[in-house]
Amino acid sequence: MAALVGRAQFFYPIQKDAEEFQKRSLIVHLIEEDEKVVKEIKSKLGKNSPELAKKLEDYSLHIKAQNDILKAAVSRYWKTSKSVEFKTRSEIDDFLSDKKILHDYAVLEVGWKTDFHSKAGVVEPVKVFAFVAYVAEASDRNIPNLKRSPTLKSDYIFKVAFPSDNLQLSDYIFAMHQFNFHLKNATAEGQILERYRTLMFIPPFNRAGYDLLKKKTLMLPPSVLEGHTMKSVDSVYSFHTTEMDSKLFEESVEQQFSKYAYITKVWSDRQSSFTYMVVGASEGIILCEMSAKTTDPKVPVHAAESDGTSFYKNEIGISISTLGHLQHILDPNK
Repeated sequence: MAALVGRAQFFYPIQKDAEEFQKRSLIVHLIEEDEKVVKEIKSKLGKNSPELAKKLEDYSLHIKAQNDILKAAVSRYWKTSKSVEFKTRSEIDDFLSDKKILHDYAVLEVGWKTDFHSKAGVVEPVKVFAFVAYVAEASDRNIPNLKRSPTLKSDYIFKVAFPSDNLQLSDYIFAMHQFNFHLKNATAEGQILERYRTLMFIPPFNRAGYDLLKKKTLMLPPSVLEGHTMKSVDSVYSFHTTEMDSKLFEESVEQQFSKYAYITKVWSDRQSSFTYMVVGASEGIILCEMSAKTTDPKVPVHAAESDGTSFYKNEIGISISTLGHLQHILDPNK
């Protein structure tokens, strides 16, 4: 199982793009109902289903709740731009129709995009729920395709993506931390040559986070212990752990308690797939990355498919086996 640390997960923009982005005011694109999601709900339930109206209403309420979380997360944790405004798609398009102001603004979109998994020369599209930063003048700002190549250029500056839109504040905080850390880091470690706009660059990784992780208490969602006890956990993972429900989990990340770490599931540009990432709760730095096996259960994609009480960290397939892999990474000799 592959292990990466800290700065080794995401494509970096070239230095001048990272510098330019941080000088601009940010427009945050408020999340809007996705017609494709609505069609999926209708197709799954059928137009005559008595549950359809309730599911569509739940989806609308979910969008409103996610925008409330987005506003809270950006307002409290985004440190990258000199000012922030929140607008809908139509408001953004109207505002940026004034070409004279394009170079003063950047845009953060949150919504469904398409990324690409590559293995053994085979490239397959993958749906991702992504936080994507663009400069306002990007030619493909409204195109939902994140592939980078010399023939299919994407002008996004940086992105963080999840396999589901069923997220909580802690997940948004994680995304904000990545933008803050990596965009600042890219001004020093990003490439200089123009060709890296499409070839892209992922900085080298190190294992400094391992020692830090060993000193932290790993927060485990209740799903890890289903059919097991803490004694079972201790038998495969020798470092500190604690079980936490959703409320305590969220509080620990929101309050940035330094003693804790947690596991989440995020798209890795290096592996071009979703992977488990172990994250420090206080600073949001990725301390370790583990490849997710193909046998891991799929995360429910849409919040509309849940019962309204789901907890993203509880659904991403973390198991006793995952902890065993993490133990092997931290202490290969044990």
